[in-house]
Amino acid sequence: MVRSLNLSEKSKKEKEYLLQLKSDFSELFEEKNNMLINEETFLSALYIEKIGSLKYREYRLYIELQLLKRRMQLLQAYINRNETPILSEIDRKINEEFEAAKKKIVEQEEQIKQTKELLSSNFLTENEAQELKRLYRFIVKRLHPDICPNLSELEKDLFIQAQIAYELSDISKLKKIVLGLESNYVLEEKSSFSMKEQCEILKQKILQLKEDICNLKKIFPFNQRDYLYDKKKIEVDRKQILKNCKDLEKEIEKHKKYVNLLEEWEIK
Repeated sequence: MVRSLNLSEKSKKEKEYLLQLKSDFSELFEEKNNMLINEETFLSALYIEKIGSLKYREYRLYIELQLLKRRMQLLQAYINRNETPILSEIDRKINEEFEAAKKKIVEQEEQIKQTKELLSSNFLTENEAQELKRLYRFIVKRLHPDICPNLSELEKDLFIQAQIAYELSDISKLKKIVLGLESNYVLEEKSSFSMKEQCEILKQKILQLKEDICNLKKIFPFNQRDYLYDKKKIEVDRKQILKNCKDLEKEIEKHKKYVNLLEEWEIK
């Protein structure tokens, strides 16, 4: 009798531990998905709005100055040979040499445009965001294949629908899926693995998720999260970039005058 009670108590603890691992997995899975689906886009947009658009302006001015300097070199080469500069040939050469830089400028302009559109759109409220996470975590615990092996095709399709709804922040759709699960789905241990084996599998999956999240936090835009909310640091950097832009604008005006003089040069 005592032995039976001990086994029952052990089984109960194993089951509780398995349920906790499933809960931990669903939270980490949701956190990683949130980073990739929502936070990455938002942080990237925030970076462009607060500092990236100014860096783009600085880069555009820098390229404009380099283009003028290169134009001066090509014009001077004609003059040194006592030849009248062929402006169309100079234009062609400069376009070829600066093609990649000009392409980058166009791409950055498009990013800034998309950022303005994104930041002007409606975001979920804090309560809605929490509700979205809660519903998705519930669904992950019920339908993620790493937690519930041997899912039916219907259940697999339902999980795909849930992932799409999460990406679209469709709370209504997630609520319908959760309601269906709560009404019709009886959680059963479908796995062919023992509880101990399931725990070991989930522990490895959890470690992998933690590593993935840790690695994501090291790269852009996640590694800029603290910086983007540091108003003093942002303000210092903005002032420095604005100063750089003014200096570049002065240099550009100076070089434009030189270029105009060289372009007017003719053989006498």
